Amino acid sequence: MLLLDITLATFAYGLSYLIRFEGEIPPENLPALRNTIVWVVAVKVFFFFYFNLYRGMWRYTSIVDFINVIKAVTISSISIILIILFFYGFFGFPRSVFILDFLLTLFFIAGIRLGIRIYLSRKQTAFLSVFGKKDRKAKRTLLIGAGNTGEHILRELMDNPAIHMLPVGFLDDDRAKLGQEIHGVPVLGRIDQIEEIDVDYDEILICAPSATGAQMRRIVEICEPSGKPFKTMPPLGELIDGRVSLKLIREVSMTDIIGREEVRLDEEEIKKYLLGKRVLITGAGGSIGSELVRQISRFKPQAVALLDFSEYNLYQVAMECRGRSKEIEVEAYLADLGDRRPTRRVFEHFRPNVIFHTAAYKHVPMQELNPWEAVYNNVLAMKNVIACSIDAGVDKFVLVSSDKAVRPTN
Repeated sequence: MLLLDITLATFAYGLSYLIRFEGEIPPENLPALRNTIVWVVAVKVFFFFYFNLYRGMWRYTSIVDFINVIKAVTISSISIILIILFFYGFFGFPRSVFILDFLLTLFFIAGIRLGIRIYLSRKQTAFLSVFGKKDRKAKRTLLIGAGNTGEHILRELMDNPAIHMLPVGFLDDDRAKLGQEIHGVPVLGRIDQIEEIDVDYDEILICAPSATGAQMRRIVEICEPSGKPFKTMPPLGELIDGRVSLKLIREVSMTDIIGREEVRLDEEEIKKYLLGKRVLITGAGGSIGSELVRQISRFKPQAVALLDFSEYNLYQVAMECRGRSKEIEVEAYLADLGDRRPTRRVFEHFRPNVIFHTAAYKHVPMQELNPWEAVYNNVLAMKNVIACSIDAGVDKFVLVSSDKAVRPTN
């Protein structure tokens, strides 16, 4: 890249003279060009290094990189003009040459980076369509939500053609975005106009992790008549540090549609409660337990122990937890809490400070059909956990109830 920049900077300076003199440089101006071209290019390259033009990865050239190019070219041009003024008083140097040199250098240095960025990213947008490079395996994907998440997902889809998803358009209820484009992909209309848009698509991707349950229900109700499959992103609370990734795309679940109004928690107090603690979560593979695992991991406990009777559920939540928080010690225990001996071994081995007990059956009609299992798990097993907690000197024991305990008709 350095050699290419040197070549372009040299070419820009020489071309400036040719343009200024309409293709034929007068003999009296040639010495000025020959005597200055080496150090002029050297000044440019110095500022290219100073503004870190060679630290970025070509494939990920961004607005920040282009701003640095503008800074480097501008400061180098000003420096060259000041040097010419100080040492030569501009005698024998056409002033317009340096204006042309600034513009040409900026065009070449920024342009080559933009060209490399487009080539390496292999964007499936208008650029590729000009050359007819289309992925026949790609599913034509309609994106719901033209906000920050939608833009991020679009970039990831463009940068990862192996995903085989071809974005064909956005739908968004923000009228200010209608008719506009994001990276060459148009905003086709409002969400409720999905039946009216004149674009073929194979599937729908909902890019709205901050949507409430009511908003998700509305989107799903609008999308269902199309007969196309649709997927979504997890809620913001499930995203790792709020970061969006294609790996997190999944089918729309009942949890997404049901939703609840957001309850704002005092996260500082929660952090004080969990930071550096050894936390044991029983029933960690269940719907409530697994969500607790996700949320507790955010507050940097020293270690998290996951205990469940289901091997598959335990494996799933353990793998997810280890993937999210590599700096947190994660231990998984497969045990029946109704059996005191294995339960006691877990406590002796892990030595928890805090326990969240979520290993309880909660579906009332099912438990009415299986009353002995309900008593065994919800009463005797909990009695074992409490006894082991007392023996182990646990600081805090949190019994996570459910709405079924308060309102059985739910």
